[in-house]
Amino acid sequence: MRWVRFKQVVLYIEDRLPGVARLMTYAQLITLTNGPAPSDFYRFLRSDVCTAVVLDWAVARGVVQRDEENPANHAATLKRAESIFRDHYRRMRSFSQRAFLSKFPTPATVALADLRKVFIDNPHLKEQALFNSGSGGKHFSLSELHVAGKLTGDLQGWQSNNTELQLPSIKSPLARLGKVSSLFRAALSARLRQMKDAHVAFIKDAFCRLPLAQRQDIEDNTLELFALQLPAPTSRTKTAKPNAEATPFAIIALLRGSVPRVYEIFTRRAAVTLRRDIDLALLTPSSANAKAKSLPFDAEAYRHGTLPIGNATCEALLTRLDIEGAPLAPQTHSDVPDTFASNKVNAIASTAVRHLFEAYESKALQEALIAPALEDVHTNQEKWLKFYATLSPPQT
Repeated sequence: MRWVRFKQVVLYIEDRLPGVARLMTYAQLITLTNGPAPSDFYRFLRSDVCTAVVLDWAVARGVVQRDEENPANHAATLKRAESIFRDHYRRMRSFSQRAFLSKFPTPATVALADLRKVFIDNPHLKEQALFNSGSGGKHFSLSELHVAGKLTGDLQGWQSNNTELQLPSIKSPLARLGKVSSLFRAALSARLRQMKDAHVAFIKDAFCRLPLAQRQDIEDNTLELFALQLPAPTSRTKTAKPNAEATPFAIIALLRGSVPRVYEIFTRRAAVTLRRDIDLALLTPSSANAKAKSLPFDAEAYRHGTLPIGNATCEALLTRLDIEGAPLAPQTHSDVPDTFASNKVNAIASTAVRHLFEAYESKALQEALIAPALEDVHTNQEKWLKFYATLSPPQT
């Protein structure tokens, strides 16, 4: 999709200012694809020269076939290509918006939303005006008390320094409030589902950008999946994080055929990289109690969502993975496969995403049910935002 918009921007510049696009760098041109468009740009997109770009995209993706023998069908083919491109573009933008760009639910946001349902017109819900004899001079807001589960009683001992926020007048409606921890767990679970769906779609889209020969090999050859993970530490402390230590930090896809291919799937970056330098003998699953071995993969790139460093190595164990949805239903052979709809590509993407989230999701859902102490409400907010960042595409 980015290539389509890039090509359309270049065509627009050349139409308005012939020769200028050829004087611009790729970085300058790609920046224009993300900025505000001139008023006549979208009208230009409906021109024949631009719709032809969309048709090229649809043909390359295997979702439309040109009918060279029947030119009369060209208009219908073009219309179908435009419709498919538009729907795909909207779907991918929706995935990104719902999963990563919209505000993440946290106990603080859930508590405030719950309060606003009951105290609809109250402008003081976030105002730190409440205190008691044990607060050490600190003042808290209704929202903070709700996060900490302190609004379930009659607020005995609490006072307000704001004449417009008097506690006797709000005690009765407090009974209509929900339990923040339960509400947050439901919101967290729903958001994680959206994040997983988005990651799967983005990885599938990355496979669609591979060369045609590689996409054909994916459909025609036998698939094996592996995960890399660091060995468990010899000793654990009370502060150790076993889930993080057990995280499979790399997902490797091996396609066995006349030309074996090895791919790294960088889940958070939604990147698929062909590794021509990998000795297939290295891709042997580690036996029980085996020691970690040196492997040519960049563990830090996976863990932090950064670009891999050339010639990086790590000491890790190799595990063979069950393929999501196996056995996979056979699909009709095509000279140009519809890679996005491929059962095999969906299995690779789903397996990669499943293993990333399995290391974090269960523990997070358990912790969501624990209300933080009142003095820890602020750090609790930071904790959950950091958690979301761990499972989101890296910020550029």
